[in-house]
Amino acid sequence: MIDDGNVNISQLEPIPLKLTDEDIAAIRGSAEFTPVFAAWQTYVFQGLPAETQAQQILPADLKRRKAYLQVRGTNGTVATAEGSVTSPGANVALATIAVAGMTPGWYTVNWTAELDGTVSATDENNFIVKGPGLGAGIQGTNDAVVGRYQQNSFSMYVPSGNGTALSVRTVGVGTVGAIYSGQITITPLTIPGGFILVGQYGQVQNGQGGKIFANDPRWEIRSHSALWMAGDGVTTLNVTLYIERDQGT
Repeated sequence: MIDDGNVNISQLEPIPLKLTDEDIAAIRGSAEFTPVFAAWQTYVFQGLPAETQAQQILPADLKRRKAYLQVRGTNGTVATAEGSVTSPGANVALATIAVAGMTPGWYTVNWTAELDGTVSATDENNFIVKGPGLGAGIQGTNDAVVGRYQQNSFSMYVPSGNGTALSVRTVGVGTVGAIYSGQITITPLTIPGGFILVGQYGQVQNGQGGKIFANDPRWEIRSHSALWMAGDGVTTLNVTLYIERDQGT
C-alpha cells in the first residue's frame, strides 16, 4: 500500500483500457530498436555536355531516414615527355605520354618542336601531335632552320578506358642528318565553380534545383521524395551518395 498522506492509492478503482492490435503494434514498435541499413554509391561526371541531362539518384522512400551528397573535383596528374630522333622517317614518335591510366577529364597540352643538325626545306612544318580525340592531329609550325619552336597550347579530353597515346611525331621523312626533338606536357584543366544540380526531375532538367559545388561541405537530404541530379557539362566530378534507411521493404 502506498499512502501520500492524502489518498490511499490501494483504494482507487482500476479503469479498464482496451487496446487494438494497431495500438499494441505501435507501442511495441516504439519500444524496440529499428535496425538501420546504410549504403553508399559513387557517380562520376566526365565533363560532357550530355551529362546535363537529369538522372535519378533516389526513389521515393518513406523508410529513408536521411542521405548525404558529397561532390569532389577530380584532379589528374601532370605528365611530361621528351625525346629526339636523328634522320627520322615519316610518322615517327619523338616524345610519347601513355595517357591510358590518367584520370578521365580535360587537360591542357603544351608542346615544343626543335630542329638541329643538317636541316633543309623538307623539315619545314614537319611536326605534329597525335592523341585521343585529336582526329588527324594538331599540326605544328616551324621554319626550315635550326631552332626551338614553342607551339600553341590546346585542350584535350581524355576519356575513360582510353588506349591511345599522346605523342609528338614527324609528319613526313626528315632530312638525313637532321635531329628532331619534341617535348610535351599534359596538365589537368581546372575549371573553377564546378557543380551538380539536385532536385525534382523537372527542376534539374531545366537547369534549376539545388546547386552543390565541388568541395562544398556534404549536403544532407531529409526528404522522402524522389530526387534527380545532373552535372554542369564541363567539369570532371566525383559524387558520393550515402543513404541511411530503416531495414525492411
